[in-house]
Amino acid sequence: MDVKSLTVAVVCALLALGVAEAVVKPEPANFAAVVKSAVREKLDAELSKPGRVLESVDVAMPEKLKQEDFESMDVVLQSLSPSGDRAFVTVLFKKNGKLASRLNLSAALKISVDTFVAARDLKRGMDITANDVRAERAPAGPWFEKYAVNLEDLVGKQMDRNIKEGTPIRLDQVSRPKMVNSGDSVTIVAQKGSLKISASGKARQDGELGEWIKVSNADSSKILTAKVTGPGEVSVEF
Repeated sequence: MDVKSLTVAVVCALLALGVAEAVVKPEPANFAAVVKSAVREKLDAELSKPGRVLESVDVAMPEKLKQEDFESMDVVLQSLSPSGDRAFVTVLFKKNGKLASRLNLSAALKISVDTFVAARDLKRGMDITANDVRAERAPAGPWFEKYAVNLEDLVGKQMDRNIKEGTPIRLDQVSRPKMVNSGDSVTIVAQKGSLKISASGKARQDGELGEWIKVSNADSSKILTAKVTGPGEVSVEF
């Protein structure tokens, strides 16, 4: 019997006699594996959700990893890079119910997202139709958490910037079509009860339906704050 086997046998005998207590103290190599496994499990629980898959996790461990004496271990996700390719976590080691030490780590990630990409080059200002986009599983990129995941979030909206074919579309890159554009001639309507007055004016800002914008009265040049009520039409209160 070698020394290691003999040691295990002695410990088992002592445990059977109640002389020794069982304390889990993984060897250094196993300790690193235990920490990595805990980090992977935490990131999978935090980041995997319907329509999003955590493909791989590569935890960067320190070259000189100190063996910790602990009874429990918690992993806290501190932050995620905007591009979704790296996570930053803190591992908390506890003993006797108290924090014994902590370890800050980073992990390289590969995340895939079910989203919608441009089916062709999309130009700023164009209205989006169902034929302009296609559903696709794409690698996470910058600000991936804003990727559009529902077709209704895109169809009928307007592009706010140019997008190349095959590029995932973010929700902050589209908006409802502008009912009024800055510089447009508009009809300014003021109504109170049955009394309704209208005047000509010019929009000083772009505006969506229901949005308040600045307009100028064509006769007085007075700047007013008006609510967009339709194409080329705004209303003011009086």
